[in-house]
Amino acid sequence: WAIDRRNRRAYLWPKGGEVVASWTRNFVRAEGLSDVTFDGFAFRNVRGDALLFEDCRKVTVQGCTLSACGAWGIVFWNGSDNRAEGNDLFHLGEGGICVSGGERSTLTPGRTVAINNHIGWFGERLWSYRPGVSLGSMTDQYTTAAVGCAVEHNLIHHSRHMAVSIQ
Repeated sequence: WAIDRRNRRAYLWPKGGEVVASWTRNFVRAEGLSDVTFDGFAFRNVRGDALLFEDCRKVTVQGCTLSACGAWGIVFWNGSDNRAEGNDLFHLGEGGICVSGGERSTLTPGRTVAINNHIGWFGERLWSYRPGVSLGSMTDQYTTAAVGCAVEHNLIHHSRHMAVSIQ
């Protein structure tokens, strides 16, 4: 890894081109993160949610491959202006992408989106109520709104229950 302090960037060069962490719960678990892009990573073999972003703003996950995850691939819980675009997610224990954010009482939009993702072979551990894309809450643990959030042009296939859930 390397840090470019002048441009405020951190770089990670995984050995062999992919990140494998079967002993950990998440590859990335961030709270309050802002203005960060994950581009072109391959995340494989993790026990829980691969990428979990809580109350984050302007986080983009693009062109990444997430596979063999014990729970969800990408979770945007609350926060705003987040984006999952052009990712491949497959062989997931629970669901693919959870999109949430915004405020129901004031109708403040969260503007979190899932666009052009390829999501397949999910819900392998928990068969029901684990969709390819969830707008809003995904479990009792993560219950929230999805006001002003969007799901567009995703290829979702090979599920035991449902493709999209709207809470």
